Amino acid sequence: MSSARTISAVMATGLAGAGLVAVAAAAPAGAAARPAARPAAAARQAPARPAAGENARSTKCRKASSSISGAKAWGTLCWNPDQIFANGYVRDSKADGKYAAFRVQFRYWNLVKWQTVTTYIRTTKGYKSPKTLSIRNWTNESGYKMKDFWMQVCKQGGSHRTCDGHWH
Repeated sequence: MSSARTISAVMATGLAGAGLVAVAAAAPAGAAARPAARPAAAARQAPARPAAGENARSTKCRKASSSISGAKAWGTLCWNPDQIFANGYVRDSKADGKYAAFRVQFRYWNLVKWQTVTTYIRTTKGYKSPKTLSIRNWTNESGYKMKDFWMQVCKQGGSHRTCDGHWH
């Protein structure tokens, strides 16, 4: 097969777009063209660092803890305008038939007003106390602007809930 036919065969298979024309054109006249086994080095490079002003640089973090009788929660709360995330622990230390819960609250802009969300991100429900559970990489990406990220610990049993009197 001539060099010209090899190049047109490579173009027809779509390998030219992958940057393999030079490999096929360099093949000897009697040898079949083979694609490279690995992608080019440029395709394997690590992603670039975020530019100044992007959310990675505006992320803020703080440590917080909350405790009530029989329960404690502590961890790191982080936020930027587009995302909130948490790492930490929740501990139920009292065998009172109630479970401990790590509770968070944040606000997001719903295009009309700031909306408040309060939710449990980890509980000891179903475990015998004393029990400590970890929270790893909990995140919320609503797609809207977010702010005011707080946490507290609660004890919940049936319809009765007791929480720390303050958000931390």
